[in-house]
Amino acid sequence: MIEISLAAEDTRSAFDAETIDLLIECAKEGDLPAFQAICEKLEKRSLNADAQGFLGWTPAHWAAREGHVHILVYLHDIHANLDIVDKKGDTLLHKAASNGQYRVCQWLLEHGFNVQAKNNHQRTPLDLARQHLGLANTSEAALTEAILARENANTF
Repeated sequence: MIEISLAAEDTRSAFDAETIDLLIECAKEGDLPAFQAICEKLEKRSLNADAQGFLGWTPAHWAAREGHVHILVYLHDIHANLDIVDKKGDTLLHKAASNGQYRVCQWLLEHGFNVQAKNNHQRTPLDLARQHLGLANTSEAALTEAILARENANTF
């Protein structure tokens, strides 16, 4: 009888999943040095920094939601795919807009993100920014709504 062990493969998968989870956590926290170190580790294992976690969110989705432009700049510089949508069809601009992240929205618009992109619920980043403004009437939320409204008005 021949016995085949998949233990090494299972260990690698578990390690990779843990590493990707850690990468996502660093993106949420905005910890660039740790994020860079993990990206280098992933590259050595032929994995990439745009791996999707829970609900299809990538580290970039979390960075956009939490307002960490510096993480997005790094991901852009290493040619990570910033166009991935999550399971709801949200782009990075949707995530930033829904959390009132003005600086992230500004950076994404400067890098060609579509203000009129619709998610699976037919909602645009501007729709989500307006919803957020109604919930959190802050200057950051107002700036986010204003920049998206201006960009939307200038888009044909």
